[in-house]
Amino acid sequence: MTKLDESPYTILGIPKDSEPEAIKKAYRKLALKWHPDKHQEAADKEVAEKKFKKIAQAYEILSDGKKKSALDREAGRTRRPFREEVFREFSTVIRFSSATEPGKAVSTTKTTTTTKVIDGKKIVTKRTEDNGKEMVETYEDGKLKSQVVHATAVAAN
Repeated sequence: MTKLDESPYTILGIPKDSEPEAIKKAYRKLALKWHPDKHQEAADKEVAEKKFKKIAQAYEILSDGKKKSALDREAGRTRRPFREEVFREFSTVIRFSSATEPGKAVSTTKTTTTTKVIDGKKIVTKRTEDNGKEMVETYEDGKLKSQVVHATAVAAN
């Protein structure tokens, strides 16, 4: 199977007409199966991390109405490269750190990066959620243009 054939639907193993609950159920099942913490061998853990990332990206697209509609519209058009563009445009990394001591909470960090080209400028928006705190950074052609923490603007360099 080529990279272009790996649509979010294929990755989650669901039909294109799946309801949101079925999408969520498929994501949860695969995320539990491929969670890196469940794979202890170094080689297995690396494979699991890659699969887990693909699963998270697929769910990110299919659980967002706008992203899913864009994917579905383009899938009907035979312009196959768009699928990969949609994947590249919305990349998400979810990190889990488990508590090693009793009584400590598990922490999660979710980072979503969106890349667009607007008027010839590469605009990258990086959104990081870390245990309820949110930070949004916007870069234009590699230079930080704005940074918002908890909806409070912070001056860029």
